[in-house]
Amino acid sequence: MLRSIKSLLGYTVRATDGDVGGAVDFLFDAQYWMVRYMVVETGSWLVGRRVLIPPLVLGTPKWEERALSVSFTRDQVQHSLPVDFDKPVSRQMEEALYAHYGWSPSWVSARAKTAAKVIESAAEDDGGEMGVCAGGFATCTYPRPPIY
Repeated sequence: MLRSIKSLLGYTVRATDGDVGGAVDFLFDAQYWMVRYMVVETGSWLVGRRVLIPPLVLGTPKWEERALSVSFTRDQVQHSLPVDFDKPVSRQMEEALYAHYGWSPSWVSARAKTAAKVIESAAEDDGGEMGVCAGGFATCTYPRPPIY
């Protein structure tokens, strides 16, 4: 069943060691049509605080419980970087956020690295049919142009 992302607004966000707040917004990348962050309001736990949660830590929604698990601890949420929500999320902010958690930014993700390896191996393999689909996020086959 398809569901709107709006249906997740208001869901309780659960870290690995307890609830951290509620989902209040999702930030999208308009160029690539993908969710970049979930905005979580920490409520009475950390009064007045909003944090960005990258999609790579989101779990499967528990529809009947109106809850969404994340693979963060409460401590990670508490010590996450402050964000000015009156400004767009800049590349520098993303770099700082990902560095804070010790991850590669989304534009240097494992998918992109995998895609680069696929391109490299296809280039080395004269008879290969493997390529990279738009955006480099998935592999696909395509016919090689004939060599004249």
